[in-house]
Amino acid sequence: MENQIYVNYVAHQGSRYFTKEGFYRLHAGQDVGANGGSKDLPVRNIINGTILISPIPQGKLVSSVELTIEQGDGYAIRYRHMPLDSYSKFKSGDSVSTNDIVGRVGSYSSTSSNGFDAHLHFEILKGTPVYEIVNGVQKQKINKTTGKLEYKYDTSLDPSKVVIEGGTIREKK
Repeated sequence: MENQIYVNYVAHQGSRYFTKEGFYRLHAGQDVGANGGSKDLPVRNIINGTILISPIPQGKLVSSVELTIEQGDGYAIRYRHMPLDSYSKFKSGDSVSTNDIVGRVGSYSSTSSNGFDAHLHFEILKGTPVYEIVNGVQKQKINKTTGKLEYKYDTSLDPSKVVIEGGTIREKK
């Protein structure tokens, strides 16, 4: 494939020390280092879904974006540490497909003293439905931005326990 980007994992899921914050905490997801430390490389989406965008405050400034792409059935992909201007063509509620460029590799890292500034944080998420009571009946809440069922993404899945095929996430049996 032309312009293929080769990556290496630089940090896996689990507890680790965050040097800028000065404490240990769970690192949910995978940090994927960019070719030769190059930031601004394109990030290509791997599932079909709907975009949710959240700027991430890091310190006192908002310096990067968290992009979550919902599959629609409680599974999602989350990309972090992309520069704020890297997703300007998208807004929450937009649909994306596999291989769409959804941003650029950024350089923020709370562990940058460990030597991997240019990287993409990547998570595969499983959500739980968000419910509300409407006229005395419990129903799954509809996201006002996307018009789709709402989930709270509270579980980061181990990538070795899922399959992403044809733009869809499923857990291995």
